[in-house]
Amino acid sequence: MNPSPAAAEHLVDEFVYRLPWPVDSAFPGTHASRYTGDGQRFRGLSPLLRHPDPRRLDLRASLRDPFEQLQVRVMQTRSRAQVFVAADLSASMGSGVKLALLRRIACACAWSAARSGDSFGFAAGAEQLREDLLLREARGLHVADELQRRLTDVTAVGTNCRALLEIAALLPRRRALVFLLSDFFLPPPLLADVLASLDRHAVVPIVIEQSADHTLPARFGLSLVRDRESGESRLLVLTRALRRRVEQSYARWREEIATICERRGALPFHVRDRFDAARLTDYFLRQA
Repeated sequence: MNPSPAAAEHLVDEFVYRLPWPVDSAFPGTHASRYTGDGQRFRGLSPLLRHPDPRRLDLRASLRDPFEQLQVRVMQTRSRAQVFVAADLSASMGSGVKLALLRRIACACAWSAARSGDSFGFAAGAEQLREDLLLREARGLHVADELQRRLTDVTAVGTNCRALLEIAALLPRRRALVFLLSDFFLPPPLLADVLASLDRHAVVPIVIEQSADHTLPARFGLSLVRDRESGESRLLVLTRALRRRVEQSYARWREEIATICERRGALPFHVRDRFDAARLTDYFLRQA
């Protein structure tokens, strides 16, 4: 059977992720677990009476034990994790480039989670969450196809993305890996509140950018610009001084996002114009 077009695309957009803590789940998977059992990762030694598994008896450690207790090797199991994508669909995300990137990244997350045997969830919205886009703890390779189908004709409208504050209530009680997808054109206090609401989870802020948002046309003259969320238009005179101010403003914006995220232990991952899944794998390797 030939793979669907979506599946064929996601075989390319696959990345490897790691969680910063042992997974609190009894379901078998690929991540280091907080539970002990039949795993292959050595966790330590323990008296046989505490872990009654004579198959893992360590004779050398038992002979060295000053209390003459039999010691067994305790192994760490591997468990299934929960992956979740929270997406901003406010009006500033409404350009074709940003929506295409959001769709590609979200589906890559779903595909990568399925390939790792993890469950996947998705929620998106602007002022309110979009119930038609909501996915809760789905599993399987078909999830990426289903998500791509739902996002094919999605639009981004709304004057803010306060719906992101509702994401925490949708997450499971155990810790999850949360990908936060947005252009991050939101007030700093709101960003801080969103991250605070997700504080118990591992959050990866993915900053979706397009070059047109941060650069002015190379030509000199007049240009009419429009704010997508407020709808206000403004006539600008394109000069070298204005370009320098735009560049400086962009640098301050990136620094402010990094500062707010790092206060919550999260490091932003910037995607500009195109998504490279290998770079996201490198991001997790550097965190490890």
